[in-house]
Amino acid sequence: MDGTLDLRNCDLRGLSLESFHWEGSDMRGVKLQGAHLVNFNLTAVDLSGADLRGAVFENTDLRWANLTGANLSHASIGCREVYEIGLPCPSLEYAILAGTDLRGTHLYGVRLTHANLGDSFQQRGSTPIWGDTICPDGTNSFEWESLSNSDNFTCMNNLDFP
Repeated sequence: MDGTLDLRNCDLRGLSLESFHWEGSDMRGVKLQGAHLVNFNLTAVDLSGADLRGAVFENTDLRWANLTGANLSHASIGCREVYEIGLPCPSLEYAILAGTDLRGTHLYGVRLTHANLGDSFQQRGSTPIWGDTICPDGTNSFEWESLSNSDNFTCMNNLDFP
């Protein structure tokens, strides 16, 4: 099932899906809690208000996605396995994440270039777990040059893009 879909408020909790192209779909309020999505194209998808708690997104393209008010707490967005064999890592480039709950979210190898994180961190008081993440300003969350400085393992000081 590929193409633009209307999945508003659908209950897709716990599903394991691989290799779909749902770019531009309306997924407002969708329930994907605990779902496992691999090799997905979710470019320009509206996931505002979605329940994504504990979901796993591997090699998923979320560029231009609207995640305003979505709950991504304890989700995992990354490419630990695919990164090692040279496949592209997940992208949240240009995504809108204002008001998104990112508490305990794992961001491994994710590209956040030009993403709008709005008040996601100030409002929640908790941050995601960064790992080789490209920050909104283009810097990397893991700077090898100064391993003694714990600030180098985060994008917290690099949230604004030029």
